[in-house]
Amino acid sequence: MADEYAKHVDGGFVAVVEVADGRYHRRVFLTLKAAEAAVRKARARGQSARIVLAELRPLYIVGGTAQGELPGGEVA
Repeated sequence: MADEYAKHVDGGFVAVVEVADGRYHRRVFLTLKAAEAAVRKARARGQSARIVLAELRPLYIVGGTAQGELPGGEVA
C-alpha cells in the first residue's frame, strides 16, 4: 500500500517509522518494505506505529567527485 503513495513523491524519499510505546521513537528506512516490516513488528507488540514518507531535497552540495559532474546538475 505504501508503494502507491511513493509513486506521488517526486525524487528521493525516506520512510520514517514513528512508534509510541510510552515514549516516542522514530527510525528512518530507505525502503518501504523495511518500514512496513518495522510497523508490523511494533503492532504485533501492541504498540502504535505509522509510516511517514519524507521527500529528500538537496539543500547544498558540499563536495564533488574527481570523475566530474553527477547527473542532475547543480543545485541553485
